[in-house]
Amino acid sequence: MHKLFRMAKSILHHDVEVEDAIGETICKAYSRLDSLRSLESFKPWVMKILINEYYGTLTYDLKLRMEEQIVIPLR
Repeated sequence: MHKLFRMAKSILHHDVEVEDAIGETICKAYSRLDSLRSLESFKPWVMKILINEYYGTLTYDLKLRMEEQIVIPLR
């Protein structure tokens, strides 16, 4: 669990975002346990879920920011 926290903290920096990312990662990992191939690959598997969660959040945030910057000219 410490390695998961350190990885999230190195990516996200803010404690609230770290806690959210870890919570989402644990929920997703639990719901996808059937896709885990072996117990030995658990740690890298969970880390990959965390990283994918970060990139998904980042992509969503960037889309929101871009939508906010779009200005529709008035005629």
